[in-house]
Amino acid sequence: MAEESTKPDLTGHWVLDHNDENFDNYLQALGLSWFVRKMIGMASVTVDISKEDDKIEINTHTSRGDLIDKFIPGEEYDMNNVMRGKIEKKKGYWDGDVLVIEPVEDDSLPVSKRTIRNGFLLLTTTVKGVSATRYFKKK
Repeated sequence: MAEESTKPDLTGHWVLDHNDENFDNYLQALGLSWFVRKMIGMASVTVDISKEDDKIEINTHTSRGDLIDKFIPGEEYDMNNVMRGKIEKKKGYWDGDVLVIEPVEDDSLPVSKRTIRNGFLLLTTTVKGVSATRYFKKK
């Protein structure tokens, strides 16, 4: 677990600025069709991150619905994935200055990592060995 002083302040309202060049390959690794990948690539995404005591809440707003992760770092939790229509068991924890969220029971689900670099919230997701990073600006 990271020392409190090394944890970046991820809280706030974040708006997608751009995706890295590997984003389409990442979506393809998820098994998404060309059309769906193009729609996701053009969609606007915002993220609201809040913290109360030890609990972190990450609310990702998409055109298909909100994905909400609420957890205490180091503990398992259930997340209702509205895109997949199922409950996913996850675990969030700090690894230095990176907030990691990983699946507990299903290795086919992505691992996400969030941190701050050069004023951007970076969200790097990895599935089946393919990674992509999305860059968000604070508003």
